[in-house]
Amino acid sequence: MNMNIDLVTTGHLLKTTATIFSGVFVGGALYVTLVEQPARMTHDPTTAIIQWKPSFVRAASLQSKLSLLSSASAFGAYFCLRNTSADALNWLGCGCMMLSMLPFTLIFIRPLNNQLIETEKCISVKGEGWITENLKHWGKLHSVRAIVSLGAFSFMIYTLNKR
Repeated sequence: MNMNIDLVTTGHLLKTTATIFSGVFVGGALYVTLVEQPARMTHDPTTAIIQWKPSFVRAASLQSKLSLLSSASAFGAYFCLRNTSADALNWLGCGCMMLSMLPFTLIFIRPLNNQLIETEKCISVKGEGWITENLKHWGKLHSVRAIVSLGAFSFMIYTLNKR
């Protein structure tokens, strides 16, 4: 049985897949940045931190998977199209942008997440001022993810539509 893999067709499928995963990622990131976080900050600090925890736990698992799937698909598109398409490097760049969400999160956001996730300690020991300050800081860090992923997604859409 001869199985020839058409790299161009596979590359086009992977471009679409990368764009879809990136779009879902950026949709979630923008929702949190533009809707959920500002709404959360209208509450008193205790309510805000209590609400933050389950939201974070649900989103963290999904967003990390979307980032990995988008970047892996973009890298696959680059690999398939690197010898046949002038736009192949665009997919490598977009994959790197989506993959950058992981080290950015691990280096800059995760240490804060680890503190905020201890809701009871934040309320009883650290206090309302600390909670407010650090939830605001978390929101700013999260907005970086939204902006970078929006850039990657926008460039993917542009590259898909470029003829």
